[in-house]
Amino acid sequence: MKLNYLSACTLAASVAIVTGCAGRAEVWPNSDPSLRRTAAEFAADAARRHPYKADAPRGGEARARVEIGYVWDRLDVANTSDSAWTDV
Repeated sequence: MKLNYLSACTLAASVAIVTGCAGRAEVWPNSDPSLRRTAAEFAADAARRHPYKADAPRGGEARARVEIGYVWDRLDVANTSDSAWTDV
């Protein structure tokens, strides 16, 4: 039996839907080693952090301008307040 291109694509899509991601959180490994976790590890981490502590200290209000550069994977943040920022 010969498979044409459309039949091969349909077969591949069907297999992908049926098998799923097998518990993986990503298709390709993340470039950040600390984010290479299974879905169960992400779920456990989320459960530890939930709910967010309402009495956690606040950082205050920050006046800023943010520009997202999707092409270069860059986030530009400009401090428009009168105070200097540290540990940003």
